[in-house]
Amino acid sequence: MPKRGAVDVLHAAITDHRIQARPVPAAEAQSGSELVAWHDPEPQFAKRALGLALFHAAKERRSVADFQRSFDLLSHLPESESDAEVAAALGYMLLGSGRADRAVTYFRRSTEQKKDNAEYWLDLGVAEQAAGNPGEAIAAYCKSMSLAPFDYRAYQALSLLRAQTSNSGEANQPLDK
Repeated sequence: MPKRGAVDVLHAAITDHRIQARPVPAAEAQSGSELVAWHDPEPQFAKRALGLALFHAAKERRSVADFQRSFDLLSHLPESESDAEVAAALGYMLLGSGRADRAVTYFRRSTEQKKDNAEYWLDLGVAEQAAGNPGEAIAAYCKSMSLAPFDYRAYQALSLLRAQTSNSGEANQPLDK
């Protein structure tokens, strides 16, 4: 049985007990090279499509190599190909690597381009909070809540932020809502 790296334990390997009709070599499985478009994108959007596909695969598989390839592709796109989804993906990767200030810039861009996307507002709130901007984080969480009133995550994030910033009397208000 082939060995593959564990994603949640450093310096460990696990045995893959799956039996595949067409096994993918271990090196390819970790690099994302098995990604195949179900239809070829327009040539001018091929790098964008591959970068976003690698980003989503990396989130699913927790693959550092795929995140790096995705970031390399998406961060070098011309401005004409950089839309809200690309900006949000870049923001997510920057936030995950501890660069909250830079992530804020990308999440702001995504919310400017897609003002009605609650997920982008929630991500902006998380980035603002990580960057040490609690006022901006609260505003972003509130916007996310107004756009998606049944998504508990913004309420929970706002409640935790208020508890951390000594507004303990207001901490449970979002959760009560």
